[in-house]
Amino acid sequence: MDEDSVELARQVAGVDAVEGQSTTSANIIQEGKDDVFIQFTAIENTHSLTVNTLKPTWGESSIPSLGDGKC
Repeated sequence: MDEDSVELARQVAGVDAVEGQSTTSANIIQEGKDDVFIQFTAIENTHSLTVNTLKPTWGESSIPSLGDGKC
């Protein structure tokens, strides 16, 4: 989506948040090995993300670290 499309999507009734990003993907082909799928996603500013972000559980103030037994 370009910036104009993002702005139009933000105006749709029932839409709470919209963020644009660019994604491209490819397969790495190696002789005698399985192909490897790769994907790159470009985000203008990762610090301002509001869509598809991890948030603490209700009543918690932070996200537990991986392997701390809370997950």
